[in-house]
Amino acid sequence: MLKAAWKSLMGRKLRLLMSVLSIVLGVMFVARSLMFTDLLGATARQILSATVSDVNVTTAQNVTPGAGASTRVIEQKVVEEISALPGVARVSGSVTNSTVYPLDADGRAITLGGAPGIATNFDDMPALDGAVGMKVVSGRAPEAFDEVAVDPSTVKRAGYAVGNTIKLAVPQGTREFKLVGTATFGDGATSGASYLFFTLETMRSIVPELAAGYNSVSIQTDPGTDKTALAEQIKPLLPQGFRAVDGKTLADEYEDEIGVRLGFVNTFLLVFAGIALLVASLLILNTFSIVVSQRSRELALLRALGAKRSQVRRTVLFEAVIVALIGAAFGLALGYGLTWLLLWLMNSAGLGLGSATPRLTWQTATICVAVALVVTVIAALLPARRASRTRPVEAMAQAVSASPEGIGTPAWLGLGALQIGVAVLACGVFFEVPRRLWWVGGGAALTLIGAVLAAGVVGAPILWLADRINSAFFGEVGRMATRNATRQPRRTAATAATLMIGLTLVAILAATTTASVRHDLTKNQRGDFLLSPVNYQPFHVDVDAVGKVDGVEAVWTFSRTAAQVPGYGEVVVTGTTPSGIKDGSAAKVLAGELLDTPGSVLLDYDLSRKAGLPMGKRFTIPGIDGGEVELLVTGITKGGSDAGMITNAAT
Repeated sequence: MLKAAWKSLMGRKLRLLMSVLSIVLGVMFVARSLMFTDLLGATARQILSATVSDVNVTTAQNVTPGAGASTRVIEQKVVEEISALPGVARVSGSVTNSTVYPLDADGRAITLGGAPGIATNFDDMPALDGAVGMKVVSGRAPEAFDEVAVDPSTVKRAGYAVGNTIKLAVPQGTREFKLVGTATFGDGATSGASYLFFTLETMRSIVPELAAGYNSVSIQTDPGTDKTALAEQIKPLLPQGFRAVDGKTLADEYEDEIGVRLGFVNTFLLVFAGIALLVASLLILNTFSIVVSQRSRELALLRALGAKRSQVRRTVLFEAVIVALIGAAFGLALGYGLTWLLLWLMNSAGLGLGSATPRLTWQTATICVAVALVVTVIAALLPARRASRTRPVEAMAQAVSASPEGIGTPAWLGLGALQIGVAVLACGVFFEVPRRLWWVGGGAALTLIGAVLAAGVVGAPILWLADRINSAFFGEVGRMATRNATRQPRRTAATAATLMIGLTLVAILAATTTASVRHDLTKNQRGDFLLSPVNYQPFHVDVDAVGKVDGVEAVWTFSRTAAQVPGYGEVVVTGTTPSGIKDGSAAKVLAGELLDTPGSVLLDYDLSRKAGLPMGKRFTIPGIDGGEVELLVTGITKGGSDAGMITNAAT
């Protein structure tokens, strides 16, 4: 039977070509998603291995980066005390800022997707376990106050060469430096960020708050030193707001955080792979239905010669397994090639993924083959069962192919689901119901499923109209096409459903993205212009100068950070002025107001209720300097772009 199935499959390879291609596309998307996220993860690990030392002194976890943490200082005497500890081989203090960007010839910042411009003082100290840290690629490291070394990807994107004068955007404005070399971390992976290396004196001029100290310290240990124990010895020496942690623990923390972010990317890509596989399953179902129908006499002859129903069913399923394996093989190959293409495109665009390359692991191969087999076999199961149930005499007399196909029970169930889905969707959109998102989402899902199942019924008026048009323009050929479609409504519906699902989901994604952007621009944003840094970090701006520009009527400023509210947890804190909350914000003030005095705060309604902080209540939160800040609840808000606390900028 299996030999007969193979010969039958080879005789119908053209008919099954579309099924194979659909599996190839679905598996290609799955393989590409898995290998691409693995590639990004490898790049992240490369960066971590080159930027983490044996023991590290960094900002404490409960201090939000960019929210004033850069003003915390590790003094030189602390570095000297760390150097005197047993097991310490070398100590290096760093001054780092993530808002320094090269400018091109037209004065535009060289950045990709809001990636940071990381500026630090150059130091050739090894990274964790002796790995390569900062290194010079060409030229030399900066030695003078007006010299800089930049990573090769950024130099290429900016159009500079070693020896040129390069203009940089720093927190205080713009400054010119001499480009004396190219340098990077480890294997050179940047993920779109810019690396800029200066002397320590230059970095302290860029970050004047650290003129007498550092904002991080790296420690190289002697061989055999217990890094965790050394970190514990360093902790008592540190000022408020800093922590000491061994390199492996710090790398694991960063990797976990990166893994969460990559999980969203992987999920987003796998959604499209799932759509492709769903469409593929419908196409396979339709293809095998046609093939089985055309082979009815052949299968009936096998039954007449003594073949069992299970043998006929296995014959059809064996064909499906072969289709799945062929599709999975080609899909894996194309997915692997597509990942290499993405790597080349990203490196060409300046993202700089270092030496990481796509990997085809056995886990990826197993997942892709398993997905292809499951989807194909499930889609072919119904035609296989139908073929095994056909009576030999009936099939040989072509009774199955001669009689028109009925609509079937699933179509009527789908019609009911369609009506219920439309009703639920209408309730969620037009009426005040609890958990509106559930109503809208559930109604949309039911509507789509019902439309797919009931396509044979719902599409009848469309086929009637198509018959009139085809008959008018194409005569007998048009009438023949319409009769062929109406003769097998379930088969026609399955074919149309593949296109319907694809177009529907793509249209929904496009409409949702457009609506989300429009919502943010029209509801949450006030004013005609928005000034913000490319990497969403705090920045300096002369508000008075902006307000004096011709045509500017009002300027509102906002600063954001995070804070721990007793009895509730971490919340977003927005600092602004009374006019900013009234005219420049979308937040709705339910009661009270923001006072023009330090300590005045508006709380979101849910935060106020859950934390037990009504109007008039005083409470304290940890400040960025290690002390406590006393606040007074002077108002309650609801909605807006940020839910949490809105306080006076002076606070």
